[in-house]
Amino acid sequence: MNASTVAALAVMAGLVGTALGELVSKEIRGRLDKVPAAILRLAGRRLGAAVRDGLLDEWGAELHEILRGVEALPVTRLLVGTRFALGLLAAGPRIEKELVATGTTEEHSEEWRAAVRHALPRPLVQSDGLRLAACYLPHVVRAAGETPSREQELAVGGSWYGTIPLGLGRIGLVIGDVTMNGTNAATKAEMEIMVRLRETVLSRASRNLPPAELLRHLSRRALALGRAYSVASRTTLMYGVYDAIHNTLTYANAGHLSPVLRLPNGCVLTLDEAFGPSLDTRQHSWSEASVAVPVGSFLAFYTQGLVQRSISNLPTLLAQGPDQNPSLPGAGPVDLVRDHILAAVSPARSGPTDDVALMVAHIPQPGAAQYPALHTASVA
Repeated sequence: MNASTVAALAVMAGLVGTALGELVSKEIRGRLDKVPAAILRLAGRRLGAAVRDGLLDEWGAELHEILRGVEALPVTRLLVGTRFALGLLAAGPRIEKELVATGTTEEHSEEWRAAVRHALPRPLVQSDGLRLAACYLPHVVRAAGETPSREQELAVGGSWYGTIPLGLGRIGLVIGDVTMNGTNAATKAEMEIMVRLRETVLSRASRNLPPAELLRHLSRRALALGRAYSVASRTTLMYGVYDAIHNTLTYANAGHLSPVLRLPNGCVLTLDEAFGPSLDTRQHSWSEASVAVPVGSFLAFYTQGLVQRSISNLPTLLAQGPDQNPSLPGAGPVDLVRDHILAAVSPARSGPTDDVALMVAHIPQPGAAQYPALHTASVA
């Protein structure tokens, strides 16, 4: 056997070995992928028939997105997929209860009204080192010139905010927006996607995930929800962690309007250093930034609806400062700043408008008076 024949046989053996290796790898990966899928089916058996198929489709889509990121690592795929599926196995009954509470499984008007009430932002969790005030304004869905009833013209959309206590003087601050074209069906999908995404944020942020890592998890969730509802939506979100011990805010931003910081000396900064793509893209790349937030500072988080309703320059408005006469007895500085911003909002009278979410935070002096939490979720 000459040298050229030996070389040819060696090449063929190498090719055959590579092909066999790939086949074995695919078979192993296929078998390992069946484990989290089986756990998801088991989780589905714990659900009622009204929500089972929809949730299994949604969870399967999210699992697919998760496993795409570890395509060539069978063992890692097994660990990541199994952890995800086991989490849903434990959380399935709670998720079903949440869906029933929001009226997602029924179309009757009374249940829809209950769903709207449930979709309103929850009361803010206050902390010793941070004072918070917020407001939510539903969006107007009537066309110009129409005069429907108040119940018909106002609806909850995709804007929301929230706080998550994290312990050790730290609190998570989040604001987000789900936007679609303004049909009634889109409005309903906006609200339902927002509620589900909000629950995901509250659940995963409580694990003390860094802001950028949390956004990566939420991106997979947002993509899966879009497929489950068969809609095209833009989902933006800003998540930050305020540390009261070090007076810092560490944040990451997925396509949302940048928060605004007013320092005690009156200087106003737009926090745009960690701006990244919205959650509905496949660009899983978000960075973090940290900024000092001295005592006496204010932070303002808001959604596009606030800009749409005549507030074109929030930094300038925040720099002007509020009237020092409280509009409500017992109101603190943070309530004054919130009301100062809302006073610039024009009534929505000429046509459809987006809903508004506004959350203002104030870092008080140590030992400052404990003002009551004046949370507002008004329809105005």
